[in-house]
Amino acid sequence: SEHLKSKNEEFAFLDIGAYQGLYTILAAKNVNCCNAVAFEPVRNTFEFFKSNVQLNDIEDKCTLINKGLGKNAGKFNIFVPEEDSGCASLNNHFDKSEKAIAETIEIVNGKIFDTLFTTNTAIPIVCKIDVEGREQEIIETLVEHNFIGRVSEIFFEVDTKWLDADAIENLLRSVGFKEFKKLGNGAVHYDILASR
Repeated sequence: SEHLKSKNEEFAFLDIGAYQGLYTILAAKNVNCCNAVAFEPVRNTFEFFKSNVQLNDIEDKCTLINKGLGKNAGKFNIFVPEEDSGCASLNNHFDKSEKAIAETIEIVNGKIFDTLFTTNTAIPIVCKIDVEGREQEIIETLVEHNFIGRVSEIFFEVDTKWLDADAIENLLRSVGFKEFKKLGNGAVHYDILASR
């Protein structure tokens, strides 16, 4: 959050797995952010997100998409725990005590990038990814659709139960990312800020 608030050069923001919109709001409130695009597929969470954007009076800077992003487009079930919709996941890893409810969502693939950020193509894009174990798939989608060249920084969540952080780092290094800053002390769950 401090990183987004303190950015002092023009940037755009891409939020994949926006939840209720904290990072989109922080980015859009920075005067140097020209626009923010955010994906949030869970219907009720998306409604909270929309309300939060309106309350912060940043609608003119934001494009909110009530869909998920992935390699394969289509309709899929996402499992939303009653206690915390921020943990919604396409992987039904919840035990019976967590009471996760299935919701059908739409996922779009990387072709959507052709319609996003179509103006000011020289402005670097800061990307945040928090998709409960699908971070590698999202990064691969950014790479496969040649959108990664516009991205200057990627902030992503790592849970080693679900993904291989070394494989993601190797992929990002292969497309020009050089710095990988670990945030958090966890050995299993932490965040990475990758930059060029």
